[in-house]
Amino acid sequence: MANNFQKVDFLLELAEKMGRVVLVDGVGFGAQAGELRVSEANLLTNDYTVIGKQILDLLKKYYEKFQKRNT
Repeated sequence: MANNFQKVDFLLELAEKMGRVVLVDGVGFGAQAGELRVSEANLLTNDYTVIGKQILDLLKKYYEKFQKRNT
């Protein structure tokens, strides 16, 4: 992904389109550049399933874009 997309795009698109997830660049929390920190504090139990699905759906979309660009 890093070679084909801007790292911040994933954060922005997830926040804009999905709404329930707060993601931040993990560098400020000791992670490497491009790694994300997911804020999931104080959510209802069902929200975690929704968040996981939203992240997987967006990753699938990015993968499909990648495939189209590289075929």
